Amino acid sequence: MAAAGIGQHDMSVFTLEEQRVLLLALGLVLAISGAQVFSKGGRAAAPTVRPGPSVPPSAPPEPQERPDPNSAPEDVLARVPGMTASLRSAIVKYRPDRIVLSAGDLALLPGVRKADVDAVAGHLTFPGEDALARKLAGVRFDINEAAEEDLRRVPGIGPATARAIVDRRTQRRFTDVEELLALPGIGPKKLERLQPHLRVGGR
Repeated sequence: MAAAGIGQHDMSVFTLEEQRVLLLALGLVLAISGAQVFSKGGRAAAPTVRPGPSVPPSAPPEPQERPDPNSAPEDVLARVPGMTASLRSAIVKYRPDRIVLSAGDLALLPGVRKADVDAVAGHLTFPGEDALARKLAGVRFDINEAAEEDLRRVPGIGPATARAIVDRRTQRRFTDVEELLALPGIGPKKLERLQPHLRVGGR
């Protein structure tokens, strides 16, 4: 009680105007002190942004595949841009008996549309005529299925013989390669040279 009395007594010695000035000064001091404290450590810390795991740059794309339609697996052909299911099926079905040397050869496959061939031609590799001999070394054409232009590529078969083979199978399909002996211009020696390149069905 004594301390309160003293405080009241002390304040009473100031006029009302002096009390207002003192209160204003005290407020300024408190405001300045608070600002200093806040600037030193009272301010809320900004959230720490931690870098996430580094992401390695994506690998450069592999060079565009340009498969050879004569030998590429079907799943590789399926990845060729613009390749339709019907064209892919035709390539796989007929290539055992046909050599595709160009986009034009693809367009000759049964059931194939030229527009489909045009869409994929730039994404395929064609062996060209210079690879014909290498291709023929491992190819045996089915004389009941092979295109006439492919038969003409077989060493020893010219345009006339190829045409004769096609005419014969149109009338009656071959059951054995030796039936070629009935065609004009094919004798035993010539047939012996042709047999490594020809077959009937799976034989």
